[in-house]
Amino acid sequence: SLGVLLQANGEPARAIGELELAVRYEPTYVQARLLLANMLLRRGRFDLAREQFVAVIGVDPRIAEARFGDAVSLAGLARFKDARDRLVEGRRLHPDHVEFVALLSRLYAAAPDAQVRDGNLAVTLATELTARQDSAVARETLAMALAEAGRYEEAVTTERDAIANAERAGQRELASQMTPNLRLFE
Repeated sequence: SLGVLLQANGEPARAIGELELAVRYEPTYVQARLLLANMLLRRGRFDLAREQFVAVIGVDPRIAEARFGDAVSLAGLARFKDARDRLVEGRRLHPDHVEFVALLSRLYAAAPDAQVRDGNLAVTLATELTARQDSAVARETLAMALAEAGRYEEAVTTERDAIANAERAGQRELASQMTPNLRLFE
């Protein structure tokens, strides 16, 4: 579709308009809806992105990306309990998609809503995450979970390890973004 070409050409505003037209005339055009939803999500238009993700789920409930995007949209709308519930459901339906485990762990570790946070559950999920995907981001997720569980010394050690891992991988920007968390845990 023209929307896909405009997006690839670096014209997101025009692409969004074309994709909106495409899904209006072809409501079951899943690929266009997903692209539109993700573009809206990146622009912080969580309400509109969520509408598109929910529409995709209505057409094909097996699409993990739509369920994940719905949860991210809900978190962006500060609907943390709903986001948690969608992530739990997504993890159950798509156990092979590690992104549900990653975001759910971070939500349990750092949600602004204290009723959603659960440090022990965050640690359990983050431990599963690091076993499945050993990366700097996974290690940082574990550090956040450990801190929420009150295990600050382990959190500091794990965050330092995450930063070192990012630096070894040449991800200097990521390493510098992690440093404020280290200061919080110390």
